[in-house]
Amino acid sequence: HWLFSGGSIPEDRCNAFAEDCSAPHPGFCELQWQVFEDRSGSHKLDSMVRSTTAPLAVKVCGRDAGRENGDIVGDYMLCGTHCGRPAYMKQGTTLAIRYWPPAGRWIIDVHGF
Repeated sequence: HWLFSGGSIPEDRCNAFAEDCSAPHPGFCELQWQVFEDRSGSHKLDSMVRSTTAPLAVKVCGRDAGRENGDIVGDYMLCGTHCGRPAYMKQGTTLAIRYWPPAGRWIIDVHGF
């Protein structure tokens, strides 16, 4: 298990855990996190919780602004996950960098997610 604890949770309980699934550290988006809920007194799967070692920003450069799709150049900020992988958005646009499972590749999508 990967465990996170602290805050208001007593020492004998953890805030959240994920089965390690052979992950060498907890920074893998594929991990599924169980988060403690006072209401139920137990840990519940929260599919929105992800941990990652992905960079906070990705810079795309090299495409001339005057060429077709020149607007893909710029800084993309980590905005969450998509299909279990880190996802990025270019601020002020619908441009997104995301993983596309059917082709097994990363894409820059002008339509976002």
